[in-house]
Amino acid sequence: MLSIAFAPLPPNMVVVIDAGHGGSDPGNLGTGRFGSTEKNVTLDVALRLRDYITERFPDVKIVMTRTSDAYPSLKSRVRMANESEADLFISIHCDAFTSPNAIGSSTFVMGMHKSEESLRVAMQENASIYQWNFGNGNTATVGNTNVQAQVYTESTVIQLIAIEGNCSDTAYASVVIAICGCMDPLATNYNSQANFDDGSCLYPSPIVIAPNVFTPNSDGSNETWLINTTNATNVTITILNRWGNVIFESSGLNPSWNGETQAGAEVADGVYFYKYLVEGYPDSLGETQVLEGHGFI
Repeated sequence: MLSIAFAPLPPNMVVVIDAGHGGSDPGNLGTGRFGSTEKNVTLDVALRLRDYITERFPDVKIVMTRTSDAYPSLKSRVRMANESEADLFISIHCDAFTSPNAIGSSTFVMGMHKSEESLRVAMQENASIYQWNFGNGNTATVGNTNVQAQVYTESTVIQLIAIEGNCSDTAYASVVIAICGCMDPLATNYNSQANFDDGSCLYPSPIVIAPNVFTPNSDGSNETWLINTTNATNVTITILNRWGNVIFESSGLNPSWNGETQAGAEVADGVYFYKYLVEGYPDSLGETQVLEGHGFI
């Protein structure tokens, strides 16, 4: 609800209504949830204010600095007010808040007794020149807040100076370059300089060497049967007797067989059949590399 109280006005009072920003100058971008920026909101409020005053005070002349999505320069807005000999200049802007609980409005009144302060506020709120130092050897001076695209090969600091007249505000932003690569020392393409793992690691295929004899006779030599693996993440061994019955099975990084059954009973001397399944690191497609084999001991 918009409620405005006016004191008695002389005939033909001139009021200039200025919808802030516009055109290539969006003003505050907001949160992006509603697809509108400050320039859209200020125009909508300015048009509503124009209709409100015109309906209730028909003897007041209204001058609009813009009625569409255009960008009158600051100088042209001032010229419109001076040429129309305005009694009152109303410039509409949107305050920016980080809290979603902010409500209400704020009004700044500037008269001739505060002309210096008026100029200072206007310069800070309505920058029309933006000087970029991108920190990569490139600079730019533009008249809008459009996105600036740059290429960086090393970390740096960006400087932006917003200027209007003799007043300026400066902002800085840091650019940190991430060296992408494989950060796993176990991979064949390990990059010791990388500080961001891009998932490109490549791992070698697993290698298996399986002995064909062992002597679990408690003499302290060659007591267990153990296959030697390289680049393995898990190994499963299965021992079968001559009739194909499983008598022992174990998994882990280094599983071994000591010549006993799964229940702990010692097996007879002889020839036994073994199988192994060795799992390695993922391949380039992200699938686990698997190596299977068999033999006799």
